[in-house]
Amino acid sequence: MRNNKGFILMVFGIAGLLSCLSSPVKNVPKDRLHINNFTVDKLGFYYETDNLDRIRKFDKDNKLLYSYSNHSFGSIGTIDVSNPHKILVFYFDQQILLLLDNTLSELSKIELDPSSTYVAAGMSNDANIWLFDSDKRNLIKIDKNGNNIDESFPLNELNSESISGHKIIENDNYVMIPVDNKIIYLYNNQGFFIRKIILDECINPTIISDKIYYFDKKNNNYSAFDLKYNQKSVLYDFSVDKIKPAQVIFSNDQFYILENNSVRIKPLRNEPGY
Repeated sequence: MRNNKGFILMVFGIAGLLSCLSSPVKNVPKDRLHINNFTVDKLGFYYETDNLDRIRKFDKDNKLLYSYSNHSFGSIGTIDVSNPHKILVFYFDQQILLLLDNTLSELSKIELDPSSTYVAAGMSNDANIWLFDSDKRNLIKIDKNGNNIDESFPLNELNSESISGHKIIENDNYVMIPVDNKIIYLYNNQGFFIRKIILDECINPTIISDKIYYFDKKNNNYSAFDLKYNQKSVLYDFSVDKIKPAQVIFSNDQFYILENNSVRIKPLRNEPGY
């Protein structure tokens, strides 16, 4: 994956990167009400969801490309852009899964059983969809038509009531469910439960090569948690820039920073225009 390059640079060349990170941050001024969340795909496009229940897609030059909204589905729960050509949107109030193409046009819709209790969703690496059922307390994999393919064993230790409106993230050999910015339920990609991890103020986590990378909002830094050694390492301290972001995502060799209702882009290299 393209994203891995940035993380390899970060882990093995952190000393060199810190000097590069002193380059100015690029502001992205836009007229909006409030950004609820944002995410970044592997091509460098980023997507905002706001309090008008819009999804808006921006390019690397911060230009608005496409916008999508459908108020008949209710509030947007989560979006998954791990496949930029098949974007998953979960409207958990209506129990609707929506697939959008790279122009945010509707590809298909999956209407789950209205009485179902799915509270989290995400794309799987094999182009299917993961769901978490709060009643059964297990992971379920469905295909693009909504048919069940597989499901995990129920786990009573899971606090399923707290798993609501959260995405499911699959990468490499792991599937994880972040909950309340402090708990991660970790499975393997076959749906077998591995462990519960406590990471206080863990914002926008991702997992690559046995490490969980995330923004530690409490301590205002970007960190990595090693699953093998149960150790946390700080990769960058945003206090150096005298900023305190609400959210941070590292992707495509740069930080995407949400601060004061505005997205900023901070590259790892000194490049023209930054």
